Amino acid sequence: MRPYLTGYYVHDFDNQPASFGANFVGGVGPAAQFALTGRDKDWWEASGGLAVDMKNVTLSVGVDTTIDRSDVKNQSYRGSITFRF
Repeated sequence: MRPYLTGYYVHDFDNQPASFGANFVGGVGPAAQFALTGRDKDWWEASGGLAVDMKNVTLSVGVDTTIDRSDVKNQSYRGSITFRF
């Protein structure tokens, strides 16, 4: 068995603009302005899982998530089966 757990503290140093402009590719005229909402500057990312090695097969499961972040909620789950010949 091979368990794993990782964690990251993330700090966004980039100062974000209040809006951005968009236009069609090759479009003429002024760009349409879209307001941006506030973004989180600090959050955590965590990952954990378990792999079980058997004679010719490895089974593994894992999960990734963001913690303490209000502008984006992200979770992913995965599983795999590896056969060896």
